Amino acid sequence: MRQLEISQCRLALLAVALAACSGCGELPATPGRNSMANPAFVQIPSQRNASSMAAQAPITVSANFNGTAIPAGRVVWFNSVLDYSGTGSLPVTFQLTQGSIQFVANGTTYVVPVPNATIVLSPTATVASTVFDPGSNSWVTTAPMNVSGHVFASGVAWSAPVNLPGGIQPVSWQGQFSTDTPGTNFKWRWGAAVYNALGTDLSNVGVKPVDDGHVSSYLNSDHAGTPENFKTQVTGGAMGGGGSNYTGGLTGDLVVVPAPAGSGPLKGSVQISSDKGGVVTVGRFTLNIPPHALRQNATIGISVADQSILQCDLSISPAAANGFSIPVTLSSDFSGGSVVDPNALIEVWFDSAAGVWRELPGSGVDVANAKVTAPLSHFSSYGVANGGKAGW
Repeated sequence: MRQLEISQCRLALLAVALAACSGCGELPATPGRNSMANPAFVQIPSQRNASSMAAQAPITVSANFNGTAIPAGRVVWFNSVLDYSGTGSLPVTFQLTQGSIQFVANGTTYVVPVPNATIVLSPTATVASTVFDPGSNSWVTTAPMNVSGHVFASGVAWSAPVNLPGGIQPVSWQGQFSTDTPGTNFKWRWGAAVYNALGTDLSNVGVKPVDDGHVSSYLNSDHAGTPENFKTQVTGGAMGGGGSNYTGGLTGDLVVVPAPAGSGPLKGSVQISSDKGGVVTVGRFTLNIPPHALRQNATIGISVADQSILQCDLSISPAAANGFSIPVTLSSDFSGGSVVDPNALIEVWFDSAAGVWRELPGSGVDVANAKVTAPLSHFSSYGVANGGKAGW
């Protein structure tokens, strides 16, 4: 009974908040005969060990290669960076694991494994450095916490086994992030440049650890991720044009990745280009915005009131952008949640005009990866509910 009263109170507060939120305006949705005042949202047990690495759901960011062909034997330097603007008295450690890059060229699917990476941002560090450990096949980067610009995250040199055409698309980089500091926010993006040669030993590449040209051994204006020992070998292709573009053009929109803390609120937002689209990940929720889905550039936000409940509020500013030319996809990670029958999970949205939650048409369950995915035509409040259509 107490749980029902709390749910009703949360619903009333949510309705008031939505009515007052200029960035959360709704468009008329497909009428749903299936509605409920208080859905049984999936519950997520809190993490009891706050010092452990808080795992983030895997994310994928895709990009297109330019029109320059890549001859066999040339090396594509895939590199990624992150941007962290927080401050604090304790070091913050990020880890990037299970990384891989995938694309299709001439009918062949290529999967390129990416070494793991550890990034340590320290309030006492004065010098930034990046080293590669062949024994563990991993990168370790240390940098001052308030360093200017991007910090190198991970990279891999991949030699083209055959002649590859220009214009390969999409090229997708997937990875899983974790951090020892719950609630920490950072942004991640990647690029790719082509080299005539890059060597086979990543420990000899000489990667520049940060954009800042004053806090590492590379006192220049090169971007983080530049393979300093092979700059003369750069040429056109992938996402770069050669010359002084040593990392290739980075993916157009940053990915916001706050790590889940297990309980309490969580939120994040990012500016998304209408032409390029982008991805926003906050805790267990990921929004994939395709190119040209937005009618104009907009700031996209995800707010989670309570991480122990698989429910979130989606916002967009300006409010006039809240309607999409093509569907935006919302994925919700229910791994470890209180789920009786994964196949019965459904995505629901809050209809503030009627004061009820409605089943969202088109949602689907990926049981193997513990995700519920749904196409959105506008932003509102969304959640994953137990029990399928029972009680609707």
